Amino acid sequence: MANKANNLSVALLQSWLTLPWVRRLVAVLLGSLAVVGFAPYDFPLATLLALVGVWGLWATADSWQRAAQEGLAFGVGFFGFGVSWLGISLWLYGGVPFGVTWLVVLLFVVVLALFIALVGGFANWAKGLMPLFIWSVLLLPSFWVFSEWLRVIVWDGFPWLLVGYSHTDTWLAGWAPITGTLGVSFAVAMSAGLLWWAAQTGQWIPGILLYGVLWGLSGQLGAIQWVMPKGHVQAIGFVHGQFSELTKWDSKALPNMLRAYQQASNQLLDKTKVIVWPETAIPTFLDNVMPFLDELKQQANAQGVTVLAGSALREDTLQGRQYFNSLVSLNGETRYDKRHLVPFSEYYPGFALLSALAKLINLPMAQFSHGSSAKVQPIAGQSVALGVCYEADFGYEMARVSAPADWWLIVSDDGWFHPSAMAGQHWQMTRLRARELGREIVRVTNQGYSGVAHVDGNASVAASPNDPLAAHLAQVQAYEGITPYVRYQDMPLLGWLSFVFALLAMRWRQHQRMLAAQ
Repeated sequence: MANKANNLSVALLQSWLTLPWVRRLVAVLLGSLAVVGFAPYDFPLATLLALVGVWGLWATADSWQRAAQEGLAFGVGFFGFGVSWLGISLWLYGGVPFGVTWLVVLLFVVVLALFIALVGGFANWAKGLMPLFIWSVLLLPSFWVFSEWLRVIVWDGFPWLLVGYSHTDTWLAGWAPITGTLGVSFAVAMSAGLLWWAAQTGQWIPGILLYGVLWGLSGQLGAIQWVMPKGHVQAIGFVHGQFSELTKWDSKALPNMLRAYQQASNQLLDKTKVIVWPETAIPTFLDNVMPFLDELKQQANAQGVTVLAGSALREDTLQGRQYFNSLVSLNGETRYDKRHLVPFSEYYPGFALLSALAKLINLPMAQFSHGSSAKVQPIAGQSVALGVCYEADFGYEMARVSAPADWWLIVSDDGWFHPSAMAGQHWQMTRLRARELGREIVRVTNQGYSGVAHVDGNASVAASPNDPLAAHLAQVQAYEGITPYVRYQDMPLLGWLSFVFALLAMRWRQHQRMLAAQ
């Protein structure tokens, strides 16, 4: 009787799993589960098992269209849970009506999910063209990583929730200095493919052995020292911000904010040669407040200290009045204007066509121009690579200029999405980026994580999103040498993907000839 009951339960479950709406619901749940592997939840096994599950859905879908729909459902769960914090900036801080906010977020989530729908459709279509092992362990991971690469480069890119970030603290992160974050994503997807193949075929012994080889090799690669320390550890001072966007842009609050940053900076003047404030710590144009900051400027100059502050700048050019989201020193010797701006937040593509949307979203400083200043600049006797917020999420852009830098300095205002998982995700990305580039990254934020990400993937956290505004002193080590990723960026990985897709095209042509001959 017990066996009959068990068999009946299995049969009922199998019949339920053939229903399209049940499969899509499972896909949504798997997508949501995958987010648990990322910060601040930090359970990478969840991401791995979620990929195993969606591999199974795509393998058993009765058509490529159904597999694409299940991929879309997975993406809705994945991005809907993982980046829904975008609505905070629109609704809470941008003044967009609640219903409109979440309609915009849903549209954005669906657009991102289409990339995973593409993977599902191609995965199911290609299943019969390759042996099951090749399909699950090499071909499907190639499809997945190609979709992530597309998501990074299409339009202005959105490099969030690349599955490689979920394994920042596992052995698979050993691929980061060689192949970048996308290479770590490939290793995660390959691990999922091995587990699915072993479960599907019952080949557990070879599956586990190959799984162990992949992870063991990754761990050995992670132990390689690609770069070497250069000189002595330097003390860098910074002020971690704690101002809500609800009050930060209120002109009445400006004097108190500037006073708080100055008082904190005064504690650091005799301890370091560099003091850094977060992105838009000065929430107005710098020339408006220079008289108020003159005393700090004079004190810093007298002690040979460079004070760098995030601020908006304006200037008249041949193209007319332009505005920049900048990191600038109070003494005027250093200036970096943000290059990679956030669409619909810092600028509006085709602004004339989107004027209605621009008026609806009440975000300050939303008409910035793209900067052109040098990424690597001399600061306190060292070569420092500079970046502002979103720019730190594009590893290939940072890799292009990282070689001459001693270390990186990134300023950010994560308060636009506070409170949410965004700050933890951003810090996790910074940690893997330091390993990828072979350079320490100093990150100074408002309502985010401030500290130093080290080249081994570890980090020294000085302040977290809920900590009060305060002065901190960080120890930064300069490095020399370059990682393979800095030298070649994504080219080796793209070469591999091209080879795989060329092989798939050949198999498809052979398959077509066989069908024609029958």
